Amino acid sequence: MKNLIMKACFLFVLVLLGCSKDEFHDPVGEVADNTYYIMDQEDGTYSGIKISSTSDNNAFTIPEPTIDRLSFKGAYLYDGRLLINLNWNALCDETGMCGGAEIKQTTATYGYHFVMCPAAMVAEDNNAIFEGTIVEVISKWGDVPNFDVNWRFCFNVIDNANGTGFEHDKISKTMMFGSPMSPLMSSMYPPGHNIWSSKGYNDVMPPGFVEVSHNPEIPVD
Repeated sequence: MKNLIMKACFLFVLVLLGCSKDEFHDPVGEVADNTYYIMDQEDGTYSGIKISSTSDNNAFTIPEPTIDRLSFKGAYLYDGRLLINLNWNALCDETGMCGGAEIKQTTATYGYHFVMCPAAMVAEDNNAIFEGTIVEVISKWGDVPNFDVNWRFCFNVIDNANGTGFEHDKISKTMMFGSPMSPLMSSMYPPGHNIWSSKGYNDVMPPGFVEVSHNPEIPVD
């Protein structure tokens, strides 16, 4: 089942977004300030806190490509009080990044559904950050952050596949939105930063999974 989910996620990414190196979506429109929404999960729902900075000294930047190949994929499917489906599959190497992600979330007061391409991937051992640039907003309604295309979305996961005992993979209860011209969230809040652990983590239960692979082998056709 895990392999099936992985293959489905990979096919979704390639078909919907393609796989292009060094291709990024530039911010559009006028952005008066750098705005972030920190989405923290409490009692089965998310609440957003808006943080703004009027400084224009921080330009939107892409981090230098990693010298190692990093494969980062997973799926989080939750059907409790908070309905969320999150799938991602991306690759980063010395030439850039390719892949994508999709999230659909529904609560009693709001919902959203959008597609992303990778803006940054940062990993320390099995602890990783995925930050995506929104390329398509399929739907949004209710009391949601005021995001749109070219905004970014960021979350933290932990791959416990090689851990001991019966510990599940983890996904942060904290997720973040960032406006187009704001600095990369993954640069300000890397793996291990307490902003991700302060609210704790949810277990990623099967058929969901998290896979963080450093220097994976290149498939041979």
